[in-house]
Amino acid sequence: MTITYGVICFVSLLLIGVCREVDKKRNIWLLMLFVSVFMCNMGYFLVAAASSLTFALIANGISYLGSVFLPFFMLVMILNLCKIEYPKWLTKALMALGAVMFILTASPGISQLYYKSVSLDTTGSASRLVREYGPLHCVFSIYLALYFAAMIGVVFYAMAKKKITNPMQAIFMVFSVFGNIVIWLVERFIPRNFEFLSVSYIFTEVLILLMYGIMQELDSHAQTERAQAAYIPPAAETDLFSPEQIEQMVNRCSETAQLTKREQEVMRLILGNRKRKDIADELCVTESTVKKYTSQIYRKLSVSSRIELFAKLKNQI
Repeated sequence: MTITYGVICFVSLLLIGVCREVDKKRNIWLLMLFVSVFMCNMGYFLVAAASSLTFALIANGISYLGSVFLPFFMLVMILNLCKIEYPKWLTKALMALGAVMFILTASPGISQLYYKSVSLDTTGSASRLVREYGPLHCVFSIYLALYFAAMIGVVFYAMAKKKITNPMQAIFMVFSVFGNIVIWLVERFIPRNFEFLSVSYIFTEVLILLMYGIMQELDSHAQTERAQAAYIPPAAETDLFSPEQIEQMVNRCSETAQLTKREQEVMRLILGNRKRKDIADELCVTESTVKKYTSQIYRKLSVSSRIELFAKLKNQI
């Protein structure tokens, strides 16, 4: 069983890399969700491999570090996917609540609030903690239940307000939330020797990644269509933006998107409506190098084409 936990932990690590490849917009909440799942599964693996109670309690704390913040990151992702705005103070308040909850769940060995007593059983195929729950153990269950209720509420609210127009998106969200609820209830009330949530988390990651990737593509197509509709071709190749406007836009984008010096040079020439070959000749680089810098600029500015870039910046003048 220790090997099983190890494989699940390794898959969680691989999925972080997959997340980075799929997520072109570098959504920090999505990344932290995947990191949290890895922390959970690494904790499960280390507990299974533990040979001392002290090490097992540290590993259990690592697992809870992921478990405490995972529902928070999942809720924020669902809010973002449903395009529901929320106040900035909400994330700070929920992170503070999560920190308090982690202190409680990591207290075994220091206090008897969460576990009255705990010992390590190493007789089976994997080590496991034998616990007697303390008076505040139910607090974590309430914490998770409230998060699950909030996620379900957000999904149904988004459906009612027609913020979710794709039925498949709604199905993915409901399935990912309810799937975790069922597994959590099974683990809460049915005796078992395996942490089924470790597998459930993996399936949830895959579902959210699929949904996020699909929505990312749909948003990209929608933005391109809007940009093409709004774009008015210049009368001449050089009169779309004046030199002063180009300099202002490059400086502004450099501050907001942290463009490198070379990316700034390429962007100036793009805004001058220069072709890739002309840009390569002027900068004394290859066309493939220009293509690489152009892709980096588009990614940092959340656009997918030159037309979309022009339309976006034209609206900011």
